[in-house]
Amino acid sequence: MTDVTSRSVTLQWSPPSNTGGVELTGYIVEKQRSSARGPWERAATLDSTVTLFVVENLKERSEYKFRVSAENEVGSGEPAETPRVGLRTHARRLTSARDTFACMDV
Repeated sequence: MTDVTSRSVTLQWSPPSNTGGVELTGYIVEKQRSSARGPWERAATLDSTVTLFVVENLKERSEYKFRVSAENEVGSGEPAETPRVGLRTHARRLTSARDTFACMDV
């Protein structure tokens, strides 16, 4: 995560190191409200060149988890998951290098 506001989270990730010898076709970004404990909700399907995405229209003062899966013609890899993210009334910026995560191999 590179930015957290009261209603959005900016995710950034690295491509997987191994695509199984098949070209990467894209990414699936999903979100889950921590209080819901229900199924993951798809937030976006992105082109393989995109490694930064803003998940918008989130519920203020809620906690979310996010995950990103790499896709190729064979299927999806294991998702890379963020820790729980708490949205605040006021925006806050994250600057740590560890806020970027890598997708798992496909």
